[in-house]
Order: sequence, then C-alpha cells, then structure tokens
Amino acid sequence: MKRIYPSDDRFDIEKRIGTRIDKYDFNVKEEWEHLEASFIKTKQGEEVLYINGLEVMAGFEEPYMKKLAQIACSKGGNVLNVGYGLGLADQFIEDFRSEYPVEEHHIIELNND
Repeated sequence: MKRIYPSDDRFDIEKRIGTRIDKYDFNVKEEWEHLEASFIKTKQGEEVLYINGLEVMAGFEEPYMKKLAQIACSKGGNVLNVGYGLGLADQFIEDFRSEYPVEEHHIIELNND
C-alpha cells in the first residue's frame, strides 16, 4: 500500500511541525502575505511546502495537479491558477500550451515567498 503522507511516518511530521490546529489562527489570513515559506525534503526526496508550519502542498500531489492542469487547458483561452504552491500545476499548464490553445496563463499568489 502506498502511503499518502510524504514521510515514512506521519507522526514524524507532526512531531516536527505540530498539528494544523496548533498552527492555525483565524487572523493568519491577514498575515499570510508576509509569513515565511519553507521547503522541506522528505526521506523519499519529495518536496513539501510549509507556510507558518502548515503543509500547503507536497510532491505526491503531482499526478493530481497534472490532471487538473489538463482539464483547465482543455478548452483553451485564459487559464487562472490561484495559489502557486510548488508550481506543479503552473508548470503543467505551460507544458499543455503546446497541445491546447491557451492564450494566457495567470497566477494569483498571496504569499510573498
């Protein structure tokens, strides 16, 4: 069975960064722009993005991001991605521009890092 967590042991991550509820603050949305983003490599070599200690995106999401990008590009036109994350979807959107008539690709990202 393939693990869905990027680490050998999800409890290893929780020990290092705590749980989401420990890190979440309803005021974080006002601070999100300036919070530090960090990129951590797991034991398997996957990259994981954390902002304020919260896991935002992990490398294991790549197949899902590819399919979403394909769907978003399938009718051409303008494509908007909200949230850059690890840039997976955006790289796939750019790759699909050779197959689909995508005219413009825009990204909205609140966090400065």
